[in-house]
Amino acid sequence: MQSLIFFDLVCCIMDRNPPSRATTNGKWSIDNFNSAAQAIRNGRKMKEASQDFGIPESSLRTRMKQGQFDGVRLVFSHKREVVLVSHAITLSNLFYGLTMTELRQLAYEFASRNGMPNTFSSTTKLIGYDWAEKNPEVSIRKPELISQARIKGFNCDAVKHIFGNLEIVQNNFEFHLCPIFNVDEAYITTVRKPQCIIATKGQKQVEVASSFERGRPIIVVCAMSPAGMFTPPMFIYGNPCLNYEQNGITSELFVTWLEHFVSVTKSSVQDPALLILDNHPNHSSLLAYEYAKEHGVVMISLPPHASRKLQPLDVSFFSQLKQGYSEQWYSFMWQHPYEKIEVGDIPKLFKSCYEKYASIGNTSSGFSRKRNYPFNTDIFSDIDFAVADNLVLQNEEHQ
Repeated sequence: MQSLIFFDLVCCIMDRNPPSRATTNGKWSIDNFNSAAQAIRNGRKMKEASQDFGIPESSLRTRMKQGQFDGVRLVFSHKREVVLVSHAITLSNLFYGLTMTELRQLAYEFASRNGMPNTFSSTTKLIGYDWAEKNPEVSIRKPELISQARIKGFNCDAVKHIFGNLEIVQNNFEFHLCPIFNVDEAYITTVRKPQCIIATKGQKQVEVASSFERGRPIIVVCAMSPAGMFTPPMFIYGNPCLNYEQNGITSELFVTWLEHFVSVTKSSVQDPALLILDNHPNHSSLLAYEYAKEHGVVMISLPPHASRKLQPLDVSFFSQLKQGYSEQWYSFMWQHPYEKIEVGDIPKLFKSCYEKYASIGNTSSGFSRKRNYPFNTDIFSDIDFAVADNLVLQNEEHQ
């Protein structure tokens, strides 16, 4: 019945034939005009742009000169718009990005102080949504929280130190692709955050089924090499009453994982393997050190609070893996209504997305983008360290 109703609706829509235009004047769209204007700014001649985009040359010339389209004068010229957008992007790179309301308020103040004719509301002192939403250089993004310790931890001295250690180890052992690995833990749960769904407009409370009110935390330990080799993941089932730090990997569990790593890579004193990992205290225990030394595992820890920039797993693998796990979780809930996802179902859901994203493309991308292999100390510029340097200077001044 639903398909029949939909077919009738389509037929009704198709039967409505609006009267044809009596003239072809003004048939070009705003997208064509913007494309033509951008082409002219890039060096194309006015006549060529007029022919390529189907806009009369006189109309194109007039509106380019006056900053006008379809009788509406543009408030910001291209150069001033670039200034606003560049300022917003700079603040975002400094970890203090603008919200949509703040950007609209900034644009209003920018137009007012520079005496630009406009029709903006003097009551709200905000510009409209159209300009910010249609600008191709920026978009609304949901940021992740980052502590000042992480901002300060990614500095020039820390990066030089880790690359110096990598260079020393490489010169001593001459590692190639296969025996180089990066290990890290990913955090998943039996309950995922809900996605947006279709519901009645104006409905105040919209709900979706879930297995539990509170999910059980699970730590997944993964390791990959730039040659595309992955070790089978290890699952650590945590206590839902404890936080992430309390449910993290312990010194004993890390030694257990090292035994698993050695059994897969066949590393030995004669044929060692390089293991890049974060500086978690449980990774540097005496038990782990002795076992790694006996089995030819050379470990290098990343600087504190800098793994988000230097760890290949964080860069190219974990985000896709968690997204794929969420898709498998929602697919299971749809295919098995009113059934709970138990802890025993997690490896099965995780397996399909792990096999999908554990590819040589992701491994080579993660290592090459962070230059852990091949080594390149010049991948980061002074701009990448500017925020950390400024924060250190401010702390020193306050002290």
